[in-house]
Amino acid sequence: MAKDEYQFEFTSADRQSAVYKKLLKHLHHLLDRERHRNDAVGLAPETTGAIRGKISLCKELIGLDAIGIETEDDAE
Repeated sequence: MAKDEYQFEFTSADRQSAVYKKLLKHLHHLLDRERHRNDAVGLAPETTGAIRGKISLCKELIGLDAIGIETEDDAE
């Protein structure tokens, strides 16, 4: 990674917070909802594109959960 790139990470304490857990649950709900909307037949291309953009954003935000997870080896 280039030195000017910012790397977002959650700490272990962040992952244990009630707000974090609620947010992650909400993002999964939004992802499921948008996937179901995307399955509809006859949507305009613009609508499909917008839905796919929301799906992509939800997946990216949910993916932040995997960044910076410390393993036991990392903690040593």
